[in-house]
Amino acid sequence: MKVVLAGAHGHGRHHLGNLRRLTDQGLIELAGICDVRPAEVDFASPLQSPDLGELIAKTGAEITIICTPIHTHAVWVVDRRGGQAAGSRMTR
Repeated sequence: MKVVLAGAHGHGRHHLGNLRRLTDQGLIELAGICDVRPAEVDFASPLQSPDLGELIAKTGAEITIICTPIHTHAVWVVDRRGGQAAGSRMTR
């Protein structure tokens, strides 16, 4: 299952650790990281982009994890509703 992480700093760093464990277990593939600042990862280097829509389209992500500041969550979800066409599920 391909996963994209939006927001790799702050709280997103915790999620990166969990995504690494899931990747190591072969349960998921961290296909991409969306952030305005490049993220340093210590495992297989996923595609990185500041544009979430582009990242979802390029990676074929099935799951998008939003770890941006709380006040931006609604904007990301509303903006990415069309991301479902690229195969990414949006859940609450």
